[in-house]
Amino acid sequence: MAYLTSEDLSLHYTDDGAGEAIITLHGLSESGRYWTVPGITDRLVAAGYRVINMDMRGHGLSRSKGADKGYDVDTIAGDIDLLADSLGLDRFHLLTHATGGMVGFRYAMKQPGRLMSMMATDTGSATLPSDEFATLTDPTVEIPRVNITEQELGRQLIAGFRGGDWETIFSANRQHADQHIYFNRMNHALNPQSAFAMYEACAERADPDDLADFVESFYDDPNPQIAGLRGISCPVLMLLGEHDVQFIKPAELVAREVPHCTHRVLAGRGHMVALENPQQLGDELLAFLNRL
Repeated sequence: MAYLTSEDLSLHYTDDGAGEAIITLHGLSESGRYWTVPGITDRLVAAGYRVINMDMRGHGLSRSKGADKGYDVDTIAGDIDLLADSLGLDRFHLLTHATGGMVGFRYAMKQPGRLMSMMATDTGSATLPSDEFATLTDPTVEIPRVNITEQELGRQLIAGFRGGDWETIFSANRQHADQHIYFNRMNHALNPQSAFAMYEACAERADPDDLADFVESFYDDPNPQIAGLRGISCPVLMLLGEHDVQFIKPAELVAREVPHCTHRVLAGRGHMVALENPQQLGDELLAFLNRL
């Protein structure tokens, strides 16, 4: 196990393979295992890439210390620079999922020169995706921040994590999967039992109370950052499951505004593409990388 440590942060990551580097970011409640458990890391390493899977703050084995845990998009985007600098990486690819994609797009806006490419799965550019702004084209429109605790989804996520234990959380996820915004296609995966088991392996190292704190702090900005998207200079792959209803329109906006974006919708898939069909996701990623 490897850690990047400072006075207020212990950032866990794994580092496998050799070649052009790919730094990965995962989604809410997951960890770097989102890429290792279904075999995505192994496929990329076998194809000649160095894969660095980072556990974001509050997730996996990464821990923030002090009163300000840094559970905001800009601080976590800054952690990418900290990790890349510590490993001596000048340029690299970025592979992201869901919440990690929100961080990834913010990073690509701020540090376009460091990215060789960005691969985004099941995500959007706002930290609080909203169909209300999916047709927005004027980057000067002021969009106020939102308190997610005042929204039903936010209250549900926080209540599910706060004071919870993983056995209860996992059981509820399986029982209500078809009605769950993120797990609605898990029972339709190539191997449903394996898909759920892989998700649970991704999540079980985190502290549920840390995740509740993360939700309260992170998801507050419905602004899709149009001006920033237009300034992303690297090639971008935008992959989305057909049934990932929360991100259909936000993904379309990203595809419209990013200059060099390939937008692919995967038939039959939901929010957890890497777990629902790892072979298909690996094929899509390698096809994109091979075209660069």
